Amino acid sequence: MIVVNYSIDEIELTLKLYPISKIQLSRLSNDCSKTNISKNTKNQMFYYSFIIEKVEIWMSKLLPYEREIIELRITRKRSFDYISIQFGYANHSSIVRKYNDILKKIYLEEMRNHD
Repeated sequence: MIVVNYSIDEIELTLKLYPISKIQLSRLSNDCSKTNISKNTKNQMFYYSFIIEKVEIWMSKLLPYEREIIELRITRKRSFDYISIQFGYANHSSIVRKYNDILKKIYLEEMRNHD
């Protein structure tokens, strides 16, 4: 069995791929209902499904406010200033710190799961 240890940068990139993966998987699933599925299409579907599953597992382990920060930053592409206002902070540095703490929390959870 191959074990992948994600870096914090890889976790953030995977989170950013999540919205795209949902769209692409939906598109591929619709296309597959019309024709035979090629090996390339199957591979793409596996790739996007893996990303979706991985991110949903990560998100399920976060607290509600942590999920909201990730949702605003990643899915809705909001600035840290915008998120700070939504959470009632005077400046964005607190949200940046919380965001980085969330990524670190996911990283530590991944490391625990692979020990």
